[in-house]
Amino acid sequence: MTVVSDSSPLITLARTGCLDLLPKLYGRIYISTEVYNEVVIKGAGLPGATLPAQADWIEVRRVQDIAGLAAAIANRTGIR
Repeated sequence: MTVVSDSSPLITLARTGCLDLLPKLYGRIYISTEVYNEVVIKGAGLPGATLPAQADWIEVRRVQDIAGLAAAIANRTGIR
């Protein structure tokens, strides 16, 4: 199973000390460069901001299919 996360679950789980649940449930988690920058770079100094950078089970990847991502977001939110 491929699991891709946005920033909200990472921030929430890190702040509550439960980020370690993700690798137990899914193994490897993929995040986009944008999500990494939001959580780790822009969130520097905030609770849990460093944990995603230290987790060897989180892999940062560049989004390759921007149109596909936009379509998935539109389908999820009902925005057209």
